[in-house]
Amino acid sequence: ATETETATETETATETETATETETATETETATETETATETETATETETATETETATETDTETETENEVPVEEVTEICSGNHADYVIVTQSRNLDFPQEADSCDWSNNGNLSKRDLYFRARTEQVIDINLPDGAVLCDMSLSSQENQSMFYDDHFLLTLDDVVFATTYQKFLPMLDTVGENNLPVYSWDNIVTHRWDVPYEVGYCLGDESVCDWPATETQGVMSVSLSDRKVEEIMALDIERNQHQLQFVTVGDNDYTDCIHSDFEFDAELTYAVPAVMVSP
Repeated sequence: ATETETATETETATETETATETETATETETATETETATETETATETETATETETATETDTETETENEVPVEEVTEICSGNHADYVIVTQSRNLDFPQEADSCDWSNNGNLSKRDLYFRARTEQVIDINLPDGAVLCDMSLSSQENQSMFYDDHFLLTLDDVVFATTYQKFLPMLDTVGENNLPVYSWDNIVTHRWDVPYEVGYCLGDESVCDWPATETQGVMSVSLSDRKVEEIMALDIERNQHQLQFVTVGDNDYTDCIHSDFEFDAELTYAVPAVMVSP
């Protein structure tokens, strides 16, 4: 009986040890697998993060890769560049009168408040040039004997760069872009600012540009002619862009006639350079 008990105890101890070793081995394997999985996940996350950072950096580079020195655009527009031919074209650009005044409390506009810029309307005309073309000059004038009316103030932009406005104090509110610090239109930067009536001075981009328009809420003739240099500075921001946008923004504070202008057309003269290979002999 004693030998049997001893044998039984030995077998039990052996089984216990074997079970313990098996459990330990299993735990070790599980721990190893867990660590391996964790390392794999960590490595994957690191790779993914790296890929994301790389993609972000690439996107940032893409946004600025088409900007060139202004002198490069000046050379293209000089008429002496062997690879380009200068073309002049006349177009009619129509900004129709809006049916309603400011869209109060909608689309980024606020409610009415006297002497504060609270709402605006934005109208955009596309100016599409041939592939590879570079805009060199642009002049805008009201059609003969056509008068215009606006209420309260307006901004004119070319590819979002403000080149004319009836209220010069908009400029300090705006961000700038490019080597020449061109002012970029953004309604978010203007809305809620106070309208200082005593400082109603107009602005025209560039000393050699010419701008003429009537006072607010007054009928009159309007004409705008940008200097070649300023057009070239705008074009240098994206040399590959050939689809441009002319935008008319009308701003108001609190009246039912605000954000309105009369229906008027610009006689536009556009001068641009096109690749010589595109011009028939």
